[in-house]
Amino acid sequence: MKILKYVLYTTIIFVSSACSDYLDKMPDDQLTLEMVFKDKTRTEDWLAGVYTNIPDPYWGYTREISFDPLSDDMAPSTGWEQFGWSVIAKQTGNWSPSSDWSPNYWSELPKRIRSAYIFINNVKANEAQKVTEDDVNNMKYEARFLIAYYYSLLIDVYGPIPFKPGIVSGDATEEELMLGQTPFDEIVDWIDKELIELSTLLPASYAENQKFGRATSIMCLAVRARMLLFAASPLVNGNPDYKGFVNNKGIELFNETYDAGKWTIALNACKELIQVAETNGHQLYYEYNADGSIDPFLSYQNMMFKKTTDGNNEILFARTDVNSSAYEQHSNPRGTAVNVGLGVNQSWVAELYRKNV
Repeated sequence: MKILKYVLYTTIIFVSSACSDYLDKMPDDQLTLEMVFKDKTRTEDWLAGVYTNIPDPYWGYTREISFDPLSDDMAPSTGWEQFGWSVIAKQTGNWSPSSDWSPNYWSELPKRIRSAYIFINNVKANEAQKVTEDDVNNMKYEARFLIAYYYSLLIDVYGPIPFKPGIVSGDATEEELMLGQTPFDEIVDWIDKELIELSTLLPASYAENQKFGRATSIMCLAVRARMLLFAASPLVNGNPDYKGFVNNKGIELFNETYDAGKWTIALNACKELIQVAETNGHQLYYEYNADGSIDPFLSYQNMMFKKTTDGNNEILFARTDVNSSAYEQHSNPRGTAVNVGLGVNQSWVAELYRKNV
């Protein structure tokens, strides 16, 4: 009997110990940050993931035409509503706060911004896999550029947003989480300073073809110039319609008085961009006729469709994957056996008959 008790006791101890060891193991199908950032390929994959929300300027995220129809520049065919072109309803005013918007900046861009900060805090040199300190520093600059760029997209669409650069801790207090909106000009000022600094740290171009589309100093100046033009516009510069818009601390979110000096700042930013871009080999793209004259149609068309490797040095901010072929198919006239979902409106047709357009 004593022998039986001893055997049972030993068995229980062994099983308990084995269960403890089994349950304490980390799942072997999940990567830790340490596993990611000690491997060159996974590190580069993480950074590539941060790049993924750079918007396609023509085709958006979900095979639908992007921003253009929301202005007066384009008239999409209502026949394409059956294929999910929700932008048509927005163009005609048939939308509400519950309407979907495929880019979905509000939920997607903060994820990329947080991912970029995690990258900056964890990326490290890897001598065994030929990742140098210079490589690490440049990748950190790329991540910082993407953070500033994504913030510029957020304020472009939403205006003042809750803004606190860095990672919010998982155990943050309610006050830290319920941050409230930051005044528009404060966010612009932060992005402006960040892009100016990064324009002195990032290269103007990359020799390696596989780095086409990676962040450059020219991209920093281009995003900065565009943002400052928007910040100078009457929409957000002394717009009386925004008077009285305050955050949860009672602070005004927009400047109440129109400041013409913002146009001077924007002008100087554009001049700097052009000067630096031209110094680094960027120029307008031209196609020529047999007699040596410029072909305006082919110049414009191929400026849109040719890469830098094809001799197009007009590109300042490249996106490696743009669905321009579908955009072109939708822009062709009826009867050409393509999609024909897009057209210009009559006011644009009338403009073509003017001497100076």
